[in-house]
Amino acid sequence: MVASTKIWRCVAVTMMLASSSGLNAGEPTTAPTALKVRIDGLRSARGKVLAYVWDQGDGFPADKKKTLTTAEVEIRGAEAVCDFVIPPSVKRLAVSVMHDENGNGKMDSNFLGIPLEGYATSRNVPHSMVGPPRYTDAEIEMRETPAIVAIRMLY
Repeated sequence: MVASTKIWRCVAVTMMLASSSGLNAGEPTTAPTALKVRIDGLRSARGKVLAYVWDQGDGFPADKKKTLTTAEVEIRGAEAVCDFVIPPSVKRLAVSVMHDENGNGKMDSNFLGIPLEGYATSRNVPHSMVGPPRYTDAEIEMRETPAIVAIRMLY
């Protein structure tokens, strides 16, 4: 009887330690989330794709200083793939991308301000005559890991 009491005490202590250390299945994860962005529809393999991840609308879609994270990737055929690590606290985000064909690191436009290089956002928000897409239109919810976002480049 003494041996079984010791076993139950050991089991109880182990369960308390696991519970207090956050190892319960019900505890929220604190691990970063993987985000994969696939961009297709590129008109050429020249240059690079610049990708920006936003966790808020201020500066979206072009002010690089206000992004959560950025990437610059090579083009393979007519597509590019960007991999990001997103903090677990970020539950909603938006992605904007541009095809920097001439490699100067910025969006080139004509004298009217119309883009000369490709760009797009998450949720494939279409072009607008009144300005760039809104963050709320491009925003997605982070539900799964790895999260995969497919974007089709617009020219």
